[in-house]
Amino acid sequence: MTKGLFRSVVVCLLLLFLVACGDNGSSVQSEAATTSSGDDASSTNVSAVPAREEVGDDYMDKELFWRIINEAREEAGHWSEMADPLAERLSVFSESDIFLWQQIFYEYDNLSYKSKVWAAAYVINEGCSDDDFAYFRAWLIVQGKDVYMAALKDPETLVNADTSEYAEFEEALDAASDAYFLRLDIEPDYELFYDELDKYPLSESLKAEMLDEIEYASDIDVKWEEDDLDDLLPRLCRKFDW
Repeated sequence: MTKGLFRSVVVCLLLLFLVACGDNGSSVQSEAATTSSGDDASSTNVSAVPAREEVGDDYMDKELFWRIINEAREEAGHWSEMADPLAERLSVFSESDIFLWQQIFYEYDNLSYKSKVWAAAYVINEGCSDDDFAYFRAWLIVQGKDVYMAALKDPETLVNADTSEYAEFEEALDAASDAYFLRLDIEPDYELFYDELDKYPLSESLKAEMLDEIEYASDIDVKWEEDDLDDLLPRLCRKFDW
């Protein structure tokens, strides 16, 4: 083989080697870019929508309590239709969070057990028994924090509340138990639910925080008779033709 021919063969082989290396490099870079992009997307999804299990137990607090209520009411379109959305939203939380939500509900219910609030319920619903008042307080809670707090400061603000239907919402009392049964995928077992609920009392510090947020009307514990309602709640009485 002549020296010229030998040089030509060597050059050709060198060129083929360089082309092959270039293709492999592009392939590796492309694969790396794809992998990196996939990892970024996966990371973004995880941070934006964390798995419920990653949040941990005992996550429920009073702010989340109200947010769940507001979102369920908005999803339903009207408070009277929010029983299922409320239970479904609660069911994605841990069992302990569901129990804490129920205990927070009970505490807000107790804090609204006031004479002047009962008088407002009496006017709005044209009468109000003990059971009726329990269902009224449940209705008051599902109206949201703003309505609830305003009503305890001045029950007459309920003149602006949504009373397009009878102002009672008994279904709210079962929201947490319904959520618990949904989460466990079991038939309703109320003895089981309430036995477990007793294991999750609210802390005294949280109860104090809830109470501190409330500004009660100065006459919230007023004693009244039916004949007193016109003077006690004039705006409500006018609206409901009392």
